[in-house]
Amino acid sequence: MVKSVHFDLKSKKYKMEYSVGPIHIGRWKKLPEVKYVSVFKQPKTNGEFTYDVNLWYANNRHFNVYENSFMEPSYNMGLHIAKSLRVDLLDATDPYDKKWVETKPQ
Repeated sequence: MVKSVHFDLKSKKYKMEYSVGPIHIGRWKKLPEVKYVSVFKQPKTNGEFTYDVNLWYANNRHFNVYENSFMEPSYNMGLHIAKSLRVDLLDATDPYDKKWVETKPQ
């Protein structure tokens, strides 16, 4: 099974789509007012890590839109999404040195 997230920024909608072979399931939903995007290092039970990209909105609620075992593609995805949504990025790839990355034009 493959999970994909699609955005329609003009209509302010998103769709989480799950695919198995040629079968795709998902529906468009209203995109909440995103406050910021985060990229953080998530420990796994086997001692390994993934890097997750989350969209944060109302009262610390969030949903995951991407994860990868490698930091660079996850960071680039988070930065791209933050720029597209015109919100800031919280770089928490090092849990002991979190940094805000401003992506909005001045």
